[in-house]
Amino acid sequence: MSALQRVQVECDSGRPSFPDPRRLPDFIALRGDPSDKILGARNVMISYRNLNTIVVVDRESNKIVWKTGMTIGQHNVHMLAAGVPGTGNVLVFDNGGIPPNANPQRAFARPNSRVLEIDPLTMAIVSEYNAEKSGRPIWTFFSHFISSAQRQPNGNTLICEGANGRFFEVTPAGEIVWEYVNPFSHVSRNIRTNQVFRAAKVPESWLNPT
Repeated sequence: MSALQRVQVECDSGRPSFPDPRRLPDFIALRGDPSDKILGARNVMISYRNLNTIVVVDRESNKIVWKTGMTIGQHNVHMLAAGVPGTGNVLVFDNGGIPPNANPQRAFARPNSRVLEIDPLTMAIVSEYNAEKSGRPIWTFFSHFISSAQRQPNGNTLICEGANGRFFEVTPAGEIVWEYVNPFSHVSRNIRTNQVFRAAKVPESWLNPT
């Protein structure tokens, strides 16, 4: 059994797990020091959002060399690149919510979203954003699927609350610098919605290519 197959059954005990062969995980090629056997450039980070699990697989041995299960239905998992605060840490939009089946372990459900920055070496949560950091009720920031987070060079974080079509930027202290709600809608599964899969800032030069 390969590492990619084994992760389907190797979830932490006590955590809800929901293998679904119809849904593919997210794959992120790592770009760290090739000599690093865990987080080096030869490895791949994989987000199994339906298993609430993130792993790193060594592409040479095909073995899992790193794993965490502290998120629920996560999206946009990536390592922070050079040039932004927290370089080398893992940034993830932790969707939360009740997983899509009748699992009795409701204690692990969380009806609010958060953005986590995780130190991959110590597994410590370096920073966490939820609505309470902005002085709002915790349930006011919640997207049960899609969504993203992007660290900015000045230390702020751009967040896309995808299910509600909301983008906003927050400081490390949680102050909302600006926010925007998508005014455009479309029909998805016979429901009119303003959902946005992901948002990111790009250099102004992208608008005026030479």
